[in-house]
Amino acid sequence: MFKIEPKLERDEALKARVLEALKTRYEEERVGIHATDLLWPRQAVFRKLQGSEVSERDAVFFALGAGEGEVAEELVGRMREVVVVHNGVIHTIDSVVVEHGRLIPVEIKTTRASPPSVKNHYLLQLGMYCAAMHVNRGKLVILYLNDGLIEAYNASYSREALAKIDEFELEKRREIEQALQLNDPMKASCVAGDPDLDWKCLTCQYWQRCSGEHVSFKIEFQQPLIPGRIYETALLNEALRAGEMGCTVNVLRNQLGEVVGIEASGDVVKLVPLRRTAEKIKSRLEYVNAYKPEMDVHKKDKPDLI
Repeated sequence: MFKIEPKLERDEALKARVLEALKTRYEEERVGIHATDLLWPRQAVFRKLQGSEVSERDAVFFALGAGEGEVAEELVGRMREVVVVHNGVIHTIDSVVVEHGRLIPVEIKTTRASPPSVKNHYLLQLGMYCAAMHVNRGKLVILYLNDGLIEAYNASYSREALAKIDEFELEKRREIEQALQLNDPMKASCVAGDPDLDWKCLTCQYWQRCSGEHVSFKIEFQQPLIPGRIYETALLNEALRAGEMGCTVNVLRNQLGEVVGIEASGDVVKLVPLRRTAEKIKSRLEYVNAYKPEMDVHKKDKPDLI
């Protein structure tokens, strides 16, 4: 193919228009309490009381997710974004399909994790949609962006599970309403410390204004981190940030001064990035050690990240 070399000039005005349009779309606060608000009550209250500011990075990810979701919704069924109000909560369902004469909700998720990755909050959200539509089963579709794969599941809920989901919805809706009435986001529960949900803290724009209970943790690695490499740098950067946020952090080192772990105490919200970084490093090291014989054979093809 012949090479085309037109003259290229950055069009900052066009970029600004696109970004402004995306920000306008994604910063607009939704009316009422939605099912997804129940998963992250405090963030929902912060957003409703103080507004939301979408960054350029956020806008790109939101747009990608919306585009992929719309394509998947078309493939799954023509009935898209069905809105059902149940327990005073607005449920915006990605799609519905007809199965055995009943309308069945379909929840579509995109993730950069590797399969299988059926997260608990996926199933809770789908369960809320089932309860809202008064059916005991739904469908879950997961698009794995990094791996280029799709998984699809049928999910069946017992009567007891659906009753428990109803109780959850009522409890969290009242919690959000009370926090809004008191004009205090801290009156709503946060997800910090929840291993399934506190990843939300990593990109939450209200993180610095949030706080929680005092906790402590200690994580040790199977082998020392190589000085100056990506893992050590990431850990030390998060340790520094946690310290700046008032947490007590102790970097564990061996006799050679190499980092072999971390222990910290302080506010559970402010410790989320450090704890998650340390857990990720520990998990990666355990994976490398488990497959070390195989990786040594192909060592020339494997960059040393630790």
